[in-house]
Amino acid sequence: MNELLRRLLFLPEQASEHARQVDALHYFVILTTMIGAAGVFLAATWFFVRYRRRSDRDTTPQVEPKAIHEILFIGGPLALFVLWFAIGFPQYVSLSLPPADAMDVYVQGKKWMWKFAYPGGPNAIDTLRVPAGRPVRLLITSRDVIHSFYVPALRIKMDALPGRYTQTWFNASRPGRYEIFCAEYCGLSHSSMLGELVVMPAEDFDAWMTRQRSGLAAAQDAAPVPGERVRPASSVVEEGRRVAAE
Repeated sequence: MNELLRRLLFLPEQASEHARQVDALHYFVILTTMIGAAGVFLAATWFFVRYRRRSDRDTTPQVEPKAIHEILFIGGPLALFVLWFAIGFPQYVSLSLPPADAMDVYVQGKKWMWKFAYPGGPNAIDTLRVPAGRPVRLLITSRDVIHSFYVPALRIKMDALPGRYTQTWFNASRPGRYEIFCAEYCGLSHSSMLGELVVMPAEDFDAWMTRQRSGLAAAQDAAPVPGERVRPASSVVEEGRRVAAE
């Protein structure tokens, strides 16, 4: 049923439990509003046929509604709105409170790219790699104008604001590749500000992170120490020849 409704409404795939919860609320709101609209349409049609004016001498009677009618017509829609709120508010609170063990990733929006930085390295542009089944907190900011980090498959969207940090989090349950968009118009190439979320099996992500950090450590070891004199390449070659001759 869930998959059928998702396809009928042309929604993207669901890559997290939060996405499934949001869609469940979405289905409930749409179905109840459609049922309500159908009820109003049928009632209007019935009144149109039953109470239509049949001659010029027909007059409109004065109708005094009963208290029960007012309670039903006001309380019914109000109860639906309260029920929608009761379902949606816990989802909002949950999305606002990332778990204590969530992995942090720093996200920076910039015309027109997404930059990602992991504490202790590495960094990446337009590609965010995360492990499946682990919570990830995104600390989001902007270098220039307002952007909006949006991943449809996760049903998360958060503004990237210059000069401050915002946050959101997710727990991707399905390995795969998912699109990242900017959902706030940010200039001429706004539509090309695209990225990719790569959800990897946890073991593969750990191996990838180990390789990346090992490469960073090797690059740092090979870099010259500030203030150290670098020997010319010619002297190194000459020393090598001398050692070989001995």
